[in-house]
Amino acid sequence: MRHFLAAMLLAGVGGPVQAQSLSEPSEFLQLSSERQSAYVEGVLQGMSYVMLNYDTAGHEKWVACVRTQSLEATVGDVLRLLKENPGENRDPVPWAVTRTISTRC
Repeated sequence: MRHFLAAMLLAGVGGPVQAQSLSEPSEFLQLSSERQSAYVEGVLQGMSYVMLNYDTAGHEKWVACVRTQSLEATVGDVLRLLKENPGENRDPVPWAVTRTISTRC
């Protein structure tokens, strides 16, 4: 999976990859579904990396929980959260991903 994400980023899924991060949820909502998926997957991999490298208890349980739902379904949950809760639009997108995952894991 790690190599798949790296290949997508290097290939620039849907066009060239920009080196800037998303600062607004509105920017995330304008991305293609492929880029939204790559972005959410990157956030999830970053969360996993931090948990693993800081020996956070429950890493394996968290990973198993995240994998109980497809990436597409998780992206759908993030999109639903952003659209149904306008207050979330003031926070960076990784917070929406974290909130989405934390409701089930």
